[in-house]
Order: sequence, then structure tokens, then C-alpha cells
Amino acid sequence: MEKPTKILTAEEFDKLFSEKERFVRIACSYVNDIEAATDITTDGFMYLWEHRDKLDIDANIRGYIYNYIRTRCISFLRKRKSMLKAHSELYKKEQWRIESGINTLSNEELIGKLFESEIVEIYRRELAKMPMLTRNVFLASRLENMTYYQIAQKFNLTVRQVTSEIQRASLLLRTPLKDYLLAAALFFISFRG
Repeated sequence: MEKPTKILTAEEFDKLFSEKERFVRIACSYVNDIEAATDITTDGFMYLWEHRDKLDIDANIRGYIYNYIRTRCISFLRKRKSMLKAHSELYKKEQWRIESGINTLSNEELIGKLFESEIVEIYRRELAKMPMLTRNVFLASRLENMTYYQIAQKFNLTVRQVTSEIQRASLLLRTPLKDYLLAAALFFISFRG
């Protein structure tokens, strides 16, 4: 015949609960986190109280709580390990992205090419917007290396008009290229040569 199970009373539970700090210290020794250890221990006592009618009080209740805490600590540590692995992967990816950015920004040749393509795009766009005479005079000066006198003869203008058209073109280009002035100057020097 089965022996009747004795249910944990409130007094017995209170007596055991008075040792809670001891169990918190045990849990903390595993997880090295006092808040997590306190939560795990509190959960253990709550579980014990909620299931007190299903437990054999003659069994080692302290051992039961200890095993509950130990099992929960293992779960906590596995979860932490998994999170650290995920954080490590994210850290590695972010570190690679930062290093790539630094290397890209440190590579002056690449930056020059990036700026050059932007400058060329802006240059072409602004040239297309210019009045035809202004554009043709400017291109004759910059691309064909013609003197003001030669340009004046080619377009049937005075030297003063050529000067005025080149200044007008320079002003029309200056505003859109203001952020690239140094690079644009170097570009135009290399473009002429």
C-alpha cells in the first residue's frame, strides 16, 4: 500500500524560505550575477510553493530547491553563452565594417576617383545647362587649350567678350562645385594636361 504524501505546510515553507539568501549566494556563484541569481532562487521558491501538494515532503526539499536552482543556472548560462556568441558575431561584422570604412577613407586614390566621378558628373550637367556660346568658349579654352585671341577669332568675338564668357562659365560652375573646389581645381589642371 502507498504511503500518503505529506504536503508542505506554510510554516515549513517559511522556515525554508528564511534560507533564501543562502540559495541566492549558491546561484550567484554559478551565474556571477546577483539579480539573475535572486530571480532564479525566487522562481525556485515560487515553483516549490505552487507545486507543494505534488511533492513528497519526506524527500530532501533543500536538495530539491538546490537541483531546481542548478538546472535554471545551467539554462541561464547556456542562454548567456548563446547571446555572447551572437554579440561576438555582430561585433566582428561591425568591426569589419568600421575597418573597411577606415581603409576606404584612408585610400586617397579611391577617394580621388570617387570625387573625380562626382566632379565629372556635376561638370557635365552644368555644361549642358550653359548657353551654347558660353559652353563653346569655355570648352575651347579648357579642352582645346586655345588662347583668348584664337577663341575670339573662331567665334567672331572680341577678346573682352571671350573673357566675359569664360568668367560667366566659371561662375556657373563654381556654385555646384563649391564642395569640391580643391579637387575640382586639381581635376581641371589634370584635365587640361
